[in-house]
Amino acid sequence: FRFEPYELRWHPSHKESDVGVYGELFTSWAFLEAHQTLQESPPQPECNLPCQVVGLMFWSDATQLTTFGNSKLWPLYVYFGNDSKYKRCQPSANLCSHVVYFQAASRFLRKHWRLPDEFKDFVIACSGNYVPRSPFYTHCHRELFHAQWWVLLDDEFIEAYQHGIVLACADGCTRCLFPRIF
Repeated sequence: FRFEPYELRWHPSHKESDVGVYGELFTSWAFLEAHQTLQESPPQPECNLPCQVVGLMFWSDATQLTTFGNSKLWPLYVYFGNDSKYKRCQPSANLCSHVVYFQAASRFLRKHWRLPDEFKDFVIACSGNYVPRSPFYTHCHRELFHAQWWVLLDDEFIEAYQHGIVLACADGCTRCLFPRIF
């Protein structure tokens, strides 16, 4: 688990200067910049602990729940970007954590978003049996997705994002950790 990011460089024999090598989150420009910004920020009141970025990397994919019908969920998983990708890709390392299942609208038939039938019935009943067009359902799907993220990015997460969270780490050091989404 890397708390200190670094810039990885390589000097090929056929080039005059070295080039950046990108393969881990903790060697990326984005992580280096987040770390530098955190180090240059004003210290937290009454905290003299080392401040470190914890890179959160989210993944998701659709899961079909039924053989017939369109019931789907989107599981959301999180990895720590501070771990090496070589460790993260080993299922036996158990470095992937399941966070939540998003309710999903699935894509079907001519690129129309398909929301749950109950929602469609509600919309049609409230609109005097008018069937809205595809852009309306696309908007509703986006709002559904954002509302679910709103629940995840609650006040407790925002507090940790802005002010850090003090934890005793596996190496025995206590640090103030700042989650960042990459």
